[in-house]
Amino acid sequence: MPPISTLTGTIGMPLDVFLNVWEQNAKYYSVLLGDKGDPAFARKLKNSIKPTIMKVLEDKPDIDLREIDYILEYTLTAMIGIMSYWFIKEKTLSRESLFSLMHRLMEDGIMKHLPL
Repeated sequence: MPPISTLTGTIGMPLDVFLNVWEQNAKYYSVLLGDKGDPAFARKLKNSIKPTIMKVLEDKPDIDLREIDYILEYTLTAMIGIMSYWFIKEKTLSRESLFSLMHRLMEDGIMKHLPL
């Protein structure tokens, strides 16, 4: 199965594009995803992104689209969560550091980065 997310790939969620869109809409996303925001907004945001990615993947052989749906849900939830947290923390990490962290987490997995 091909990776779902790549740094600059054409399938999946290119992080640079995701970060740019997020920063352009930061004031709205921060409010809508904040403590007093719209609980349904995260779902709407994910549902607006998923079909585009699923469309690219649907013609790939040996792909279980039901499983991909769960992978996308997990990945998009994590990406939305970390971006929301970045804005709440007033960008205490540089954009490049956040980009690098997100990329490493998506490429290597989370457990590799925990000191267990």
